[in-house]
Amino acid sequence: MSVASIDQGLVALLPMKAHSQRVSGKNFRLLGGRPLFRWMLDALLSIPAIDTIVINTVAWVGILSSQKIMNVVLSSYSLKILIALGLTPLIYLAHALVQRGFGIEPVLLDDSGEPILSDGAVPVGATVRG
Repeated sequence: MSVASIDQGLVALLPMKAHSQRVSGKNFRLLGGRPLFRWMLDALLSIPAIDTIVINTVAWVGILSSQKIMNVVLSSYSLKILIALGLTPLIYLAHALVQRGFGIEPVLLDDSGEPILSDGAVPVGATVRG
C-alpha cells in the first residue's frame, strides 16, 4: 500500500495481484470471514485523511473464463480500439505535414544513435563554412 497527495486530497494506492505462485487466488480467499483484500481496503477506509482509494489489479484474469474476458473487452473497449485505429493514420499524416511545414527532414539513426547522412547532408547543429 502507498499513499500519495494530489490537489484533490490524499489518494491511497492498493496494488493487488490476481495470482500468487504459492497461493492461488490469495487476495480473494477468506480470512476471518472476509476476503484478504477486504482487510487491507477496510484499513485504508478507516483513515479519515484518505479521500480516494485506487485498487490496481487485473484480478479478473484467471477468475473469469476467456469468453467472458473477451465479451468485456469487446463490449467495453471496441469503440476505443476503433477510434485509436482510425486516428493513428491521421496522427502520422498531421506529423508529416508539420514536419514539411517547418522544413524538417526525417533523420535515420544508426545503432549508436548517430544520424545516417546522405551525400552532402549536414548534421543538425553543425556549422557550415563556405
